[in-house]
Amino acid sequence: MIMNILPAWLTLIKCGARWQRSGLQALRALLLLAASATLAQAQPAPEMLVQRVAESVWYVQGLSALGSSANQNFISNAGFVLTADGVVVIDALGSPQLAERLIAEIRKLTPKPITHV
Repeated sequence: MIMNILPAWLTLIKCGARWQRSGLQALRALLLLAASATLAQAQPAPEMLVQRVAESVWYVQGLSALGSSANQNFISNAGFVLTADGVVVIDALGSPQLAERLIAEIRKLTPKPITHV
């Protein structure tokens, strides 16, 4: 991946001194993006188990750990309540990816809209 980025970065440097700072910033951003994509691919997603607590009340339990790329920051608990009007979500979890997974789990139980978070 890095070998694919270097030619583009070198081209930016050749465009002139005023592009050096932008080129370095672009390279840093690309390297961070590549590293996070590699970590995301290398780590399996922690299992998200939806558990019923009571009539119309559900929760998912996060891991007992510090947040990291290995556990995708799945360290908080979340819950949701099915109401007559829709779904009330308690805690959207620690990342957009986890929130999307939570929504997918909610959709397995109901097509009602999420009305409150």
